[in-house]
Order: sequence, then structure tokens, then C-alpha cells
Amino acid sequence: MWSPPRCAVQWAATWGRPNIISVFLCVSASSRFKPLAMTDAIQTFLAMGGYATFVWPAYALAAIVLVGLLAISLRQLRKAEAELAALGLSRPRERA
Repeated sequence: MWSPPRCAVQWAATWGRPNIISVFLCVSASSRFKPLAMTDAIQTFLAMGGYATFVWPAYALAAIVLVGLLAISLRQLRKAEAELAALGLSRPRERA
């Protein structure tokens, strides 16, 4: 069963029950209660536990693929609408 880090328990003894912020501010379960500076917390998140060199390029590649698919889809939609307009037809109405 999950239990909050010791510093979150110390936080709870002082300020009330532990919450996500108190757990986030903890350095580790074995350390004394010291809140992380926000820049340290951001750097820790961006480092992704040492896997940042694999994670962030994967996110970038996925974003590039999704943007490319969106651009291709929009281009094909405009092309199909132009062909329909040239034939004198309009886009089919959407059903309710």
C-alpha cells in the first residue's frame, strides 16, 4: 500500500494531512523536510529520471507526425471541396 514520504508525514504533523503539494515538495522519503526550489523541480521533471534523451525526442517526433497528418488531412479536404465546387456540387449536409 502506498504511504506518503516521511517529509510529507512531517508536513502533515505540522500543517494537516498530506496533499499532493506536500508530497511534490519533498526531496525524497529519506531526507529531512526541505521544499524543492521550483527550478529544481522543473529540472527534475525535464530530466525524466535520466531518460530525457529518449523521452523528449519521442514526444517531438509524435508531435511532428500529428501536425503532418493534420496538414495532409486539411489539404485533402480543401482539394475535395474544390473538386466538388468545380462539379457544381456542394459538401453533403451533416445529419443531426
